[in-house]
Amino acid sequence: MGIADKNEFWVKIKRTERKDTEGKRVIDYTVDDVRESPSLELIVQLKALGADVSYNDPHVAATHRMRNYDLEMQSVPIDDAKLADYDCVVVATHHKAYDWQQIADHAKLVVDARGALREVQGPIDHIYSA
Repeated sequence: MGIADKNEFWVKIKRTERKDTEGKRVIDYTVDDVRESPSLELIVQLKALGADVSYNDPHVAATHRMRNYDLEMQSVPIDDAKLADYDCVVVATHHKAYDWQQIADHAKLVVDARGALREVQGPIDHIYSA
């Protein structure tokens, strides 16, 4: 994700949420390869906006200290009820391990930066491409 892409992403996040980010519960799908992950910057930026950010990644159980980041976070487990509890789900990596239909069915708002939910069925008015 280049600088222009990041800027467009934040504009879309702010437009789709239509409210302040302060205090919103956001989960980032997914951190992926932590050495080069744009998710780390997304988490930092969302926290700077006041969001309560979690992440889920089947391949990264916890973040570790790196040159530019020291988030000290653990991957949180996800189920239907937990998905519904978040104000926003951000899809930053397209893992085959995820059930994208489950996310579409239970999340209140989804910002999909990878096109992972293109094939889901049912209502999609709460899913935004970034």
